[in-house]
Amino acid sequence: MTHWSDSPQRLQQLAAAYVLGTLSGPARRRFEALRASHPPAARAVDEWVRRLAPLGGRLAPVPASPALWERIASQAFGAEAASASAAPAPAPAPLASAPALQTPAAAPARAAPTPRRADTPRWRRWLDALLAPAPAFALAAGLFAGLLLPGLLPMLGDPEARTELPESYVGVLATTDGRPGLIVSSRRLGRVVDVKRVAEQPVPPGLTLYLWTIDAQGRPAPVAPLAAGPFVRLTIPQPAEAVFAQAVELGVTAEPLGQAPAQPSGAWLYRGLCGKLWRVPAPR
Repeated sequence: MTHWSDSPQRLQQLAAAYVLGTLSGPARRRFEALRASHPPAARAVDEWVRRLAPLGGRLAPVPASPALWERIASQAFGAEAASASAAPAPAPAPLASAPALQTPAAAPARAAPTPRRADTPRWRRWLDALLAPAPAFALAAGLFAGLLLPGLLPMLGDPEARTELPESYVGVLATTDGRPGLIVSSRRLGRVVDVKRVAEQPVPPGLTLYLWTIDAQGRPAPVAPLAAGPFVRLTIPQPAEAVFAQAVELGVTAEPLGQAPAQPSGAWLYRGLCGKLWRVPAPR
């Protein structure tokens, strides 16, 4: 079976999570190793970096609160540094004999002077420049990953992947006189088989149509009976990969109702090629 790293959709999902930072732990380390050795993974990461870079650049910086600075200083430099950073400057003692000033009108309040940059500890200035946009970007990235990414992935994926059908098995079967008869399809890892009947073939009473796979040596293997109707959906006990992997053709016969035949008991009513709709290595 094809490795998951060869799936364009899975690579897009992992690359997006990697760039956003939501892929962590062993999974992130495994993806980093894959990125170093697998060019499609590296290209997917570069593409997501290009797409998401404007998201952070358009956000206005959000200064950290004093409480956050205290916690940062406490964890990075100890409690004493945090206390020194947070302690306000002592207020000047009031003048005991200062006379009250009478003014004809209240003067407009003057804004408090902005502390000089030199008064700010060097470590705080460095962290301020580093972390100022982080809270807003983290919030935006979280919203993007949780709300927008699932819907945007199908549209933002690999341009080639957007035009592909899901990985599927598809059979186009003809009637005995060469007319289009049945279209059979199933997703590669699914357990549902869809059958569209294009041309009816008469089925004697007491019999039912039965679907078979045919391998390269011409050996048939039973799949399941087909109910009547122009469009039939049936469930198979194993993933389609296990049922159709060896099939080069599909065929349909008429079999006794209610039985599970091991071999066809009559002639083929429908028969045609079975194709694999995904990228497969070219034959050497």
